[in-house]
Amino acid sequence: MTSFEIDGSEFTRLADQLERAGEAVSFLVRGAVKKATLDIAADAKNFAPVDTGNLKNSIHTSLAGSNANVAQGTIQAQANYSKYVEFGTSRTAPQAFMGPAADRNEPALQQALGQIAETLGGAL
Repeated sequence: MTSFEIDGSEFTRLADQLERAGEAVSFLVRGAVKKATLDIAADAKNFAPVDTGNLKNSIHTSLAGSNANVAQGTIQAQANYSKYVEFGTSRTAPQAFMGPAADRNEPALQQALGQIAETLGGAL
């Protein structure tokens, strides 16, 4: 007959560590998304063509995240003509401001998320 005993305290400790790591990652990712959202909005305001200033002043952000698995940032130009400025029309050339702002800030967000992943890998 063979007998063995498993000390479950190590599993409990590992589960606790994973839960804390998950909470920390959620906090860090939300921070990275918030920073990227604000940076994109700032660049979009700088890139927006200015006639009256209405377009620039219509750029707003919002952050969402109903649970630990969601981190969402939204940047929106609320002027009713913003899409015509961004993409142009049959009569006017595009004067993109949102796309270039997002493109400019994507590498920094990717880098931040990569650093979070590295940190998580070293924490376990």
